[in-house]
Amino acid sequence: VVGVRVEKYTDDDDDDADVGGKKREEKKDASSSTEVVPCDEVVVALGAWSVLLEDWLPGFTLPMEGVYSSSMVYEAGPEAIKEQPFALFCAEDSNHCHLEVYPRPDGSVYLCGIGGSDHVRGARLREGGDLQDASKMAANPGRINAATLSLEKLAPAFAFLNDAPKTAACMRPCAPDALPVIGRLDDDDDDLPTNVVLATGH
Repeated sequence: VVGVRVEKYTDDDDDDADVGGKKREEKKDASSSTEVVPCDEVVVALGAWSVLLEDWLPGFTLPMEGVYSSSMVYEAGPEAIKEQPFALFCAEDSNHCHLEVYPRPDGSVYLCGIGGSDHVRGARLREGGDLQDASKMAANPGRINAATLSLEKLAPAFAFLNDAPKTAACMRPCAPDALPVIGRLDDDDDDLPTNVVLATGH
């Protein structure tokens, strides 16, 4: 790709080392390091963590929260699903699930809509928060169990599969109006840089 430079930093890098031909500056807490990288345009596409832009640009506010949800994947679904791979969307049931079932061409089956989503805001997404980065996310075992019960009641063949489903979690970025936030920062605000583009929201 013309005009793009990729730089990779790891925790093992020495704080005084040259990385990509540039010297990094040590932070006061010595936990990580920063570097000023000249650029013409900046695209902020961090999902729910795009709220960190508020810390980087004093006076700027981004009304955004993360919807923290669990999901599961059966790597080998029942044979009948391979023959008729139709998606299924369910109303809320007695386990407080509203299952969405998505068969895939490879025979696996993805499930979401298992309920119990957590709405995450502010400090929880920032440094020191319990969800400051995606590595701290994990599926909710209670909701996975509830979804398993709902699915097996809906399609009993799933109860006889040999392998347990793989579980995961995601964080969907949502603005108050539930619309994507895409575009350049307000040109009318003289205190904000004009070369920052937002691309977030779900």
